[in-house]
Amino acid sequence: MNELHITWCKPVIIRLPSGLTRRFDGPYEAKDFLENEWPIRRGRHRDNASRQCEAALKRICSAEIAREAFIAAAIEADCYDAGEIAAAA
Repeated sequence: MNELHITWCKPVIIRLPSGLTRRFDGPYEAKDFLENEWPIRRGRHRDNASRQCEAALKRICSAEIAREAFIAAAIEADCYDAGEIAAAA
């Protein structure tokens, strides 16, 4: 299985400060976004999410652990909207 095809059981949707929403289906997309476009450069949860996504891609941890870490990073960056998630599910 290619690392690009590792997916989460449910996507994560975030709302950026610009108002745009983004959908993430797995750790590959999330890690790329965390490293290149994340709205805050530093943060304990952001750093952990990046590490967990990398570990999931290397199959060291489960993709769902990386998903939970990504959600924590989104909450830290004030980009997670639980109502948005419910509407998209």
